[in-house]
Amino acid sequence: MNKEKSLYFNAWEIVKNTDYFLYLFIGGRGIGKSYSIQKGLITDNDRKFIYLRTSENEMEMSLTRESNTFKAINRDCGTNIEITKEKKVYLIEEIVLKDDERIVKRSYGIAGALSTFAKYRGTDFDDYDYIFYDEFISKSPIKTAIDKKQATLFFDMIETVNRNREITGRKPVKIILCGNANMLDNAILRELELPSKIMAMIQCNQEKFIDEERGLYLHLPINVPISLEKKNTALYRLLGKEADYTKMSTSNIFVNDDFSDIKKFQRNKLLPLYSFENLYFYQVKDSGIIYVSKMKTQCHTFDDEKVFKREKYKKYSCRCFWRWRLC
Repeated sequence: MNKEKSLYFNAWEIVKNTDYFLYLFIGGRGIGKSYSIQKGLITDNDRKFIYLRTSENEMEMSLTRESNTFKAINRDCGTNIEITKEKKVYLIEEIVLKDDERIVKRSYGIAGALSTFAKYRGTDFDDYDYIFYDEFISKSPIKTAIDKKQATLFFDMIETVNRNREITGRKPVKIILCGNANMLDNAILRELELPSKIMAMIQCNQEKFIDEERGLYLHLPINVPISLEKKNTALYRLLGKEADYTKMSTSNIFVNDDFSDIKKFQRNKLLPLYSFENLYFYQVKDSGIIYVSKMKTQCHTFDDEKVFKREKYKKYSCRCFWRWRLC
């Protein structure tokens, strides 16, 4: 068992022994991120927690015995934890069967979908200390309506749960996000202004980033032993080490993102064009390259997306836009 434990990444130990507001663990599949958080919340914690997924469909999947998100915890810890739906509320409970009767041994909290979490407004979350948002990064590059609103829904949810506990002298809830290295184009990461930081961390082989002022902890697990072991298993031998899936799953590489077209330009090389939604567009002098940045400047601002799209193509040829630079 000790060897098995040493193979995996233990995110819970970090959460348990530090005191940040928001934790993000982004890495390969099956390295222990979600498992360690779930096990810690169940076996090493006496406060309630919220288990969060993005969509209602994902939550519905968790209701079946085979797709129960706590199946591995039940197997390893001898528990019988289930997510059950009662009057549109998802309950996380440990169930004991006695004489064909289902008895609730312990209530661990609630589960919910980010897309419908607004239904919990008005609920008293005073005895909840953790929010665990699993699989927060979408696998598909095609954005759904939920993906586009994800950041707003996420921060609304935090406001609902956290309320005024800090004003009354209590600590805020601890928020834990786990995701696979699918893509950086994620609404929450963008709102936190983390994509460029993650890009730099990957390029510099940096594993951790901590922002003390914001109470933010970001971890990109590198060279987790189980990932190295997985490279020698049947699936990854079949795919080969250069396959995108292999890179995402075992090497924490964002295979749906290409960093080769990202760089910085000196301000004196740039001509301001316009801005739209906190993005500022510049033309690189003596070239047809459009540079896109959050670096502010005085320029015309577009507020309407349709007008923005119409005017930019009217004034500039398409070749100016295919090499956008994000910084």
